Amino acid sequence: MRRGRNQRIQEGTDFICMYNLHSRVLEGIQYCKRTETLLVTFKTGRVYWYEDVPQEIVRNFIEARSKGAFYNKWIKHNKDIRPAEKVIQVAT
Repeated sequence: MRRGRNQRIQEGTDFICMYNLHSRVLEGIQYCKRTETLLVTFKTGRVYWYEDVPQEIVRNFIEARSKGAFYNKWIKHNKDIRPAEKVIQVAT
């Protein structure tokens, strides 16, 4: 897995976490392999979660040169990926 400078990737049996995305808008991602749930944290503190996200999409997201462009094209506007009902606002 390609990693940019200072990016932190943690991977376990059931999860993948990545921080320091080198993105102007995205702070980090957390992904549960078992439930195929992706949490995307923005620098504003907002957290969006998505269900039915294939692991291949997450791998490509991590490898993408532009995380924001990848998010918009392959996650936010992907009809096969379901956004969860709630948006979480994290105190910054």
